Amino acid sequence: MPGLYQRETATSQRVFEVCCKRNGKVVRRRLRAQTPTDAVREQRALLAKLDAGTSPVSRADPTLRGLREEWEQWARSPGSTLAAGTVALYADLLDRRALRILGASTKAAAVRPAHLRAMVDKLSAEGLSGSSVHGTLTALSALFRFAVRRDFRETNPVRLLDRDDRPSTKRTKEPRYLDRSEIDRLLAKLGEEFRPVAAVCAFAGLRISEALALRWQDVDFSSGLLHVAGTKTAASAAAVPMSSALVAELRAHRDRRPGLGEALVFRTASGQPQRRHNAGRAIRVAGDAAGLNPPGAKKVSPHDLRHSCAGLLLAAGVPAPKVAAILRHADARITLMVYAGLVESQRAELKDDLELALR
Repeated sequence: MPGLYQRETATSQRVFEVCCKRNGKVVRRRLRAQTPTDAVREQRALLAKLDAGTSPVSRADPTLRGLREEWEQWARSPGSTLAAGTVALYADLLDRRALRILGASTKAAAVRPAHLRAMVDKLSAEGLSGSSVHGTLTALSALFRFAVRRDFRETNPVRLLDRDDRPSTKRTKEPRYLDRSEIDRLLAKLGEEFRPVAAVCAFAGLRISEALALRWQDVDFSSGLLHVAGTKTAASAAAVPMSSALVAELRAHRDRRPGLGEALVFRTASGQPQRRHNAGRAIRVAGDAAGLNPPGAKKVSPHDLRHSCAGLLLAAGVPAPKVAAILRHADARITLMVYAGLVESQRAELKDDLELALR
C-alpha cells in the first residue's frame, strides 16, 4: 500500500507507520496494528478521517500529568532507545518547570504554541539561562512526540514555535572555573551524601547525570577506571581514569554503605536514586558556605565542576585531544570550542612562549 511502511525497532519489534500528505502538510502516524492486514485497515480508516476533515486523534484525552507518566513508563521500557540518565533529566525538567507553569491538569491536546511562548517568558523572568529554557523545550518536545505517536495530538506544538520564540543557547556568562584549593573548600563544606558526587564531577569530569547513574559495577578500583555509560551521546560512553583523590573518596563512600553489590553508587537513605536537583542545591549551599558565591556572581553548579576539571587540565598543559578523551567529547574541536574563553584568557602568556621559542 502506498504510504504504509513497516520497520523494526531496536528491540526487533515490528511496527507499521503511515506517511502521507494532506492540505500541504506531511502527516506521520505510528499505527497500533500488529499484522499487515490490520495495518491496511487502520491506514484506510485514518485516511478516511483525514479526507473528511475530522481529527484523527484518539478519544483518549490525557492531562499533561497523565501523559508524562505514560511517557516515562514507555521511555524506561526495553522498546525505548533513550538512556536512563536522559529519561531522568527530562522527567525532572517536566515536573519542576513545564508542568509547574503549564499546569499538570491541563489537557495535552489543549497546549498551543502561545502557551509555550508564555512559559519561555516566565522561565526567563525567573532567571534561567537560554540553554536551561531550551532544555525544558527539548523535554517537552519529547513528551509531545510521544503524544503524537499515541494519537493524543495531531502535532507537536514545540515544533510550531518560530525561531524567534526559542531562547538563544549562547552563553551570556562564562562558566565558573574553580582552582584546586577552591574545589577542596567546596568539598569540605559538603556532607557525606553529596561530597562524593561533587568529587566525581570535579576529579573525573563527569556530567551530573552521568555521576548519578553510576553503579558500583562501573567503579573499577583495581584498574583505577570509571566506566561511564552514554547518558548524553554514544561518544560519552567510555572509561575515565580516577585520580587518587577520587579513589579515596569513593572507597570511603563504599565503606559507609557496604554490601550494595551492583546498586547505584549514589542513593538516598531510603534506597532511591539521588535527584540532580537535590545535588545541585547541596553544591550551591556548600558554595555559599565556602565563600565561593559572592553577591552578583554565578553560583557554583555541578556542571561548573566539570568545567573546572577541564580548566585545570588545560592550564596544566594537557593537550586538547587528551582533555577531550577525559571529557568524552567526540571531537577535540568541541573541547576547544566549549573552552575557548579559558584558552583566550591564557593568550597573554603566548607572547612570552613565542619570545622564548624564537630566541
